[in-house]
Amino acid sequence: MKLKRINYSSALFFGVLMALFQLLVGLAIVATNKIRPEILVAVYGASYRYPGAVILLISSPIMFFISTYLTGLFSIWIYNFVAKKYPISWSVGK
Repeated sequence: MKLKRINYSSALFFGVLMALFQLLVGLAIVATNKIRPEILVAVYGASYRYPGAVILLISSPIMFFISTYLTGLFSIWIYNFVAKKYPISWSVGK
């Protein structure tokens, strides 16, 4: 079996997954800031400044989605370009 090409829609899955993970991190930071803000200073250092809920819950997940999606597209493009000449193959035995 030869893997000659990866579908570009695979990058969308990883972009959405990264946005969801970043949203969860943002929710955790917002919840922590509401309950005990000194924990964030202990975790992130003395120079930590709370960026705000809008950045953590909207802007950051969108930026992570875009960057992961573009990185995935670029990686798939490189793989497809190389796989035209050198496809990955493996044999599956029963």
